Amino acid sequence: MLTEDAWRVVVIRVAFPAVEPMWLFNRDCVRFYAIAGSDVLQCLVSGEALMMHFGATGINERESLRAFNEHRLEIEAVAERKVLSGMFPLGGELILRTDDFAKKSTSATTTTPPPGYRHIISRVSQEIMQDSALLNGVKAANSILDEDLVREGMHVSADWDLVPTEPRLPLARVLLTDRATKAKAERLFTGSDLAKLPAARISILRLWDDLLRERGRKLMQNYVSADSNGN
Repeated sequence: MLTEDAWRVVVIRVAFPAVEPMWLFNRDCVRFYAIAGSDVLQCLVSGEALMMHFGATGINERESLRAFNEHRLEIEAVAERKVLSGMFPLGGELILRTDDFAKKSTSATTTTPPPGYRHIISRVSQEIMQDSALLNGVKAANSILDEDLVREGMHVSADWDLVPTEPRLPLARVLLTDRATKAKAERLFTGSDLAKLPAARISILRLWDDLLRERGRKLMQNYVSADSNGN
């Protein structure tokens, strides 16, 4: 029986660092990482889940890593929901098994989120993770996106990395992707931008506007294409 201090009730945001996944032979699982508040979690998704839900043809390193990489955003979304559901184990291990994933119909290619589900999935490079000032700025920027800008029913990912430049003038680059239309928008932020939230907020609003414009353009393209095919 778990003791009271074995689990922690939390309300936090979850980020996924851009670390290569690893196949654990002794556990038949793929390992990846999540950052939940100040905690780094080791996340494991079972080979059985990858075979049952994500098209792996066997429980082995090659097939499991292929399936994980092709469906990484979906798997990370499930890990995020499990963390944000209220409890995760102290000591840093979260296990995703077959039952954690919704069953798919034979015609479906992705897991459909529940009605009204809204979130932004953030992945942060190791270089930014090692710079506490930049990392705090990234968290603040993600909060603005998630709380004020991401609309109901939208599913957006934010990938942050560091642009090579002078060590005293670090540049953080964020790539936003609307997962439904594949629309993308990109912007650079200096450490000073991210340290000054009001100034960064203006840049984030402009970035979001760029994404919405591109999203609208792609939606219109899809509409025109469907209308042409219907005629």
